[in-house]
Amino acid sequence: MKSSKKYKFGFVMILAMLCVITLCVPVASAEEAVEIYYGAKNDVVPYSIYDETLNYTRKEVLMDTMISMGTPQYFDLKASLPNGCAAIAGGVIVGYYDKEFEDLMPDYESTGKRGEHIIYKPMNSAVVPYMQDLFGRMNVNMIQPGATENDFKNGLRSYVVDHGYNINYTSYGNSYVVDYEGISQSLQNGIPLALFFDMKFLIYNLQIGDTQLKLGTQPYNASHIAIIYGIKRVRYYNNDSVIRTDTYLSVSSGLMTPTLGHILVERTVVDDIVGVKVY
Repeated sequence: MKSSKKYKFGFVMILAMLCVITLCVPVASAEEAVEIYYGAKNDVVPYSIYDETLNYTRKEVLMDTMISMGTPQYFDLKASLPNGCAAIAGGVIVGYYDKEFEDLMPDYESTGKRGEHIIYKPMNSAVVPYMQDLFGRMNVNMIQPGATENDFKNGLRSYVVDHGYNINYTSYGNSYVVDYEGISQSLQNGIPLALFFDMKFLIYNLQIGDTQLKLGTQPYNASHIAIIYGIKRVRYYNNDSVIRTDTYLSVSSGLMTPTLGHILVERTVVDDIVGVKVY
């Protein structure tokens, strides 16, 4: 009997020690486990350009919203921003809002006139220092190549506040749940959105005809940040049967070529879609 009691006592003590050890071991949070560093290098997959054609009998446009002026078409002009898509995307936001808040880009105006129209100036060397400033604030390449979503948000906030303005971020979902109406409303209100995603391909040529869809796509291999200035949702039919529904996000890509393109949401891993309002 005594030996049995000792055995039970020892077993209980071992269990207690295991519980204490388990409680003391730090467990990585879900956020830490999925932290992603964004930093496209413009590395095109060789021989990967292809065209896709879809035939249908009719289509239904479910949504078609766009910021009238779009967004600036910035990229790494002088190859001074390695893995710097966060800084380039931040530069696009700064250039977009500079038309309303001129102090965002001191000594530079992001827009100009072409005839009677106001347009964004093309990418030029005067824009580079602003993106280099964002590059430092976003800690690009400090821990590993690229920058995280929080690096992007914190760095852009730092820049905007230091220039006398405020900024607000609103998330509209990811691949699991996308708030299409929220995205459309944001664009209607003139608020562009930052897209955090795994860029498997970029649509450089989108032709939606009466009975045929043509997509020209260029695959990439990078986690990337681009700025959304438009959304279009289209449902394709074969008589009364639905073939598929596509959601196209029109973006300033941050790439040298093409500077503008589209992302097909249904074939893309989307980590976050964030409205960026400067005021």
